[in-house]
Amino acid sequence: MMTRTTVFELVQALKFKSTIPDENLLMLVQFVLQDVGGSLGSSVMLGDFVHPSEIPSLYSTAASECMRQNLHDALEFITDVHTLSKIKSSLHGTSARLNEETLGGQLKAGIAQYLAIEISKGNGRDNRAIAKYLPWLYNPPSTLQQGPKEFIDCVAHIRLLSWLLLGSLMHSTLLHSTTNLVCQPVPLEANCHIAEHIQVILAGFAEQSKASVLHMSSLFHGFILCQLWTMYCEHMVSLNPPGSEQNTQCSLTLADFWAKVTPGILQLVCHSKV
Repeated sequence: MMTRTTVFELVQALKFKSTIPDENLLMLVQFVLQDVGGSLGSSVMLGDFVHPSEIPSLYSTAASECMRQNLHDALEFITDVHTLSKIKSSLHGTSARLNEETLGGQLKAGIAQYLAIEISKGNGRDNRAIAKYLPWLYNPPSTLQQGPKEFIDCVAHIRLLSWLLLGSLMHSTLLHSTTNLVCQPVPLEANCHIAEHIQVILAGFAEQSKASVLHMSSLFHGFILCQLWTMYCEHMVSLNPPGSEQNTQCSLTLADFWAKVTPGILQLVCHSKV
């Protein structure tokens, strides 16, 4: 009951239905992350938090299990384009380690790390978790006959993918040496679908960019995803011995990604109106 109550408080705060001190909110995120095998960065952690690597596995709080029932709320939190501004306006700014400009980013990164770990654990051989929570990933929009709505939906999908990849890389950076978990929420088999999402942005940017500020920022979000996917694939390369089949496959996946998106970049650079 204590754990359920704690997770309930976190979810209410993530849905902006309640307001709690910044440090308490970070503490709740850390509480869930420690149970699932993750952690906020040492510069963000509060007080004398124990690093997850120093906590025996028998000390389970079941916080991640309780939070699992609210995965869609967590996804909505990192997907909402207005989340950072909502955090900035609604929280107290009492955290001694973070200012109001960085608090929101750390919260979203923490929740993204939790989602990345949960999806990695639930994927299995058939990648069922990623297909369940991101059903659009395997059905990218067509570059033909796309309107402003399809374009903006693609931007939202790209932003969500970027946060998941960021959460995965954050986990790998902080905890790779202390855990056996490979945090890989997005399978490399989705490479061509991610490239197709980028191609939609590259193909439609010249025409759609004047529709709104979000449309205008689409190229920025697209290139951020390109960078994160590159780092993600490079990390997967490093997890396998040089010369192994898995190592080669990961390298080829990355080369294939850039082979797919580079023509679109060159075409956009040559566009006379941009």
